[in-house]
Amino acid sequence: MNYSNEPLRYHLGFANSYQKYKLQFKQDFEFGPVRVIAFPEDGEDIENIFSHSGDAELNLSPYIGIDNSGKLFWDTNGHQPVDSLKVISVEPLGLEGQPHSKFIRISYKVESVVHRHDLNLDDFLDVVECYDETSQQFRLRLGVKPTRTKRSIVLCFDGTSNHFGNQNTNVIKLVELLKKNDPSKQMVYYQAGIGTYSHSGLKTRVGLAIAKCFDTATAQ
Repeated sequence: MNYSNEPLRYHLGFANSYQKYKLQFKQDFEFGPVRVIAFPEDGEDIENIFSHSGDAELNLSPYIGIDNSGKLFWDTNGHQPVDSLKVISVEPLGLEGQPHSKFIRISYKVESVVHRHDLNLDDFLDVVECYDETSQQFRLRLGVKPTRTKRSIVLCFDGTSNHFGNQNTNVIKLVELLKKNDPSKQMVYYQAGIGTYSHSGLKTRVGLAIAKCFDTATAQ
């Protein structure tokens, strides 16, 4: 499934797709790499999420390391040596009241001592977009959740910006909602358009040039 051929199915597959599957774990041999495999919930078609079966599989071993104290940590960049973690077993943990939570318990060995550590994969994994160079299309796969900043850029296109009334336009209302929670993490700039609120008699070449300079100065 790719965007250009089936855009509707693509977006439906992407929407809340992380909640549509459970996880299985596979280890071909003792102390070997640990792979996590997604399979759909009952009644869900796997092709609605992943185009290829391999897209539902991820090797966890490069992302899990051991610190100096012998505790596990998650390496977002996946730079851990494949054989650095001597995994004995991996088992899923079911949490009461959280049917979609994906916790795992890893048993591993450090200098002949067996340790156990729980990881919440919800914090690290997601269904992400990847670019396939062969088909030159985007497709979905199980992968590492991308790191996101606290700031967001919101682009609003409002066809009512040149209509005057007693109430604000929908764009301004939306910006107010985005801004109200934590203003320190929001930076809002609303541009209605060059000459939107100018008198029609000023919309000459000279008038628009003046309006452009004014709007540019406002945006600085």
